[in-house]
This record gives sequence, C-alpha cells and structure tokens, in this order.
Amino acid sequence: KVALDNSGFQDGLKNMNRQIRAATAEFKNATAGLDSHGKGLDSLKAKSDMLTKQIDAQAKIVEMNRDKLKESRDSLNDNAKAQVELKEKIETTKKAYEDSIKATGENSKETKALKEELDKLTGEYADNEEKIRNNTRTLENYEIKVNNAEAKLKNMESELRNTNQEIEKQSSNWYKLSQSLEPVGQKLEDVGNKMSGIGKSLSLKLTAPIMGAGAAAAKLG
Repeated sequence: KVALDNSGFQDGLKNMNRQIRAATAEFKNATAGLDSHGKGLDSLKAKSDMLTKQIDAQAKIVEMNRDKLKESRDSLNDNAKAQVELKEKIETTKKAYEDSIKATGENSKETKALKEELDKLTGEYADNEEKIRNNTRTLENYEIKVNNAEAKLKNMESELRNTNQEIEKQSSNWYKLSQSLEPVGQKLEDVGNKMSGIGKSLSLKLTAPIMGAGAAAAKLG
C-alpha cells in the first residue's frame, strides 16, 4: 500500500493519475489511423486494454482514499476520547483547586500548583478542541473523495463491460457474416433503385402517347 503520510499519499495519487493518462495516450497511439468512429474491432480491443489499466490505477486511488478516511476517523475518535478524559481531569482539578483555596488560601504552594495544573489542562482542552474541528473537516473531505473515486471507478467498469460485450459481438461468426453481406445488400438496393427509376421513366414515356391517342379517338368519335 502507498504510505499514508501526506507527502507519500500525494505522490501516490500523482503516480496513479499518471498511469491513467499514460493508458489514454497509449490508446490514442494504438488507434491512430483506424476507423474514425473508434468502433472497429481493433479499436475496441485497444479501448478494453486502456480501461483495464485505468481501472487498476483507479482502484488503487479508491483504496488510498479509503485508508486516509479510516485514518481520519480513527484520529477523530482518539481526540474525542482524549477530550472526554481532559474534561474529567479539569473538573477534578478545579474542585481540588477550589477546595485548596478554602483550606490553605489562594497564595499557598498547594493552591498555586493546582492553579498551574488547571491552566495547563484548560490549554490542552482548547488545543484538542481545535484538533477535533480539523479532524471533522478532514473526515468530511475524504468522505467526498472516496465517493467521487468510487463513482469514477464504477463508470470505468461499466464502460469496460460494454466494450467487452461489443468485442464479443463483433468477434462472432454471425456478425462477421452480416458485415460481409452488407456491401452486397447495398449494391442490390442500389440496383433496385435504378431499376425503379427506369420503370418510372419508361411508364411516363408509354403513358403519354397512349393518352394522346385516346384523346384523338374521342374527337373522331
């Protein structure tokens, strides 16, 4: 797993994103000069290879973000637990301090020591409270990153399934046969269109004289 310290985490993300971009570049290079629509069998196989590499990198990105999310959640829980303990210590020390004032006076050595301890605990409590706020923001941030990374991974996996289904379809004998017969069908359609045009033209040429003869006969009658 990629190291979870911030620098290692960022370097790991950059490396995975570089792999995704490299896979895209390989796909473009492999399909250069192939059919413009990218739907031919060779293009589809190149796309499948690209998506497989991208999914591998994206899955690692998801795992890295999940690890950081868990790390943030654990840190938040630890700090929240520490805050409860600090609060209890503050309450105990405050009572001891107040009791010491009553028993020995405000300027006694014992009272001053308790006051120093109380101030120290109060400062720790405030610092830890800020840590909890930062932990909460970090946790929410990684929850968003995990959701986005998982959604991207699901889209890639869906696209790969569709691509592989199309590869399987185009690799079948029936598909190859239909593709080989398609030009023949187009030619027959073109011939049929031409024959239809000739038939219409011939019909017009024959119909006009007949109609003319019929009109002439009517006049003679």
